[in-house]
Amino acid sequence: MLYWFFYIPLTAFVIIALVTTPTSILNQSVQPFRLDAGITEERLYEKVSDYSPILGTQYGTLTDQFDKNAALLLSDKRYAYKISAGQKAYVANKEFYEDAVPLAPIRYNRYTITKMFTSNGKQIPVTIDQVYPKSYEKIQ
Repeated sequence: MLYWFFYIPLTAFVIIALVTTPTSILNQSVQPFRLDAGITEERLYEKVSDYSPILGTQYGTLTDQFDKNAALLLSDKRYAYKISAGQKAYVANKEFYEDAVPLAPIRYNRYTITKMFTSNGKQIPVTIDQVYPKSYEKIQ
């Protein structure tokens, strides 16, 4: 009696667990959003920082060519960013950005950071707002 009610269901449970657990683990992929957001943030801050041929990149000093330098080459990963400095703003992948920002807490991950830069002797906040999907999708 113990055999039918205990050992057979226990064996079935162990076999099912051994089959489904590795399958579910292997189907999950790593989603490095925080890493990608950090790399994009640093690349953008370097692009909008003033550059001197002698001193190199001068972090904290805003370039005069903000509109031209704010553009990054986008990869085939589906994400968007908006970088704004004072009255100037640049949005990469604008269509996706406008769709994703209202749904950010639910369907998308949103990362925002602000740093103070100097431009013409004034302190200007430079804000980078990035939006990523919960899992990576390729742009069709």
